[in-house]
Amino acid sequence: MDSEFPIFVSVILTAFNEDHYMDGILKDISRQNYPTEFLEILVLEAGEYPEERARTNLGEKSERLRYWRIPTLSRTAALNRLVKEAKGELVVRLDARTHIELDYVERIVQLSQKENVANVGGVQIPVGESKEQKRIAKIMQHP
Repeated sequence: MDSEFPIFVSVILTAFNEDHYMDGILKDISRQNYPTEFLEILVLEAGEYPEERARTNLGEKSERLRYWRIPTLSRTAALNRLVKEAKGELVVRLDARTHIELDYVERIVQLSQKENVANVGGVQIPVGESKEQKRIAKIMQHP
């Protein structure tokens, strides 16, 4: 990081029965090079994905996890809840069906500081398993 004092970041993620994708994005989060002590990870699962599995996939970063399972919550309500719960100076929203590079959070923070902006987006690579999902992911990646 260029900044001597990194800012505290909340990474938020909602999902509904996206087990395989959750494994992948949580592993991506576990590999982030952003300083762990300046990071919190908030997950709201509306399906059956167990907290213990999330902690396993996060590895050493599992100590930074705050997890809820609320089956009746819509995605919009879940996102609103996580934003309210977030303690970070910056909130990074991720989707379960994406892949991020190991410097994703760091680059988002750097860009927000450099440009002095309140909303920054980064490249999330959509993924899919079935033929139809892969086709949709490919379309979503097209400029």
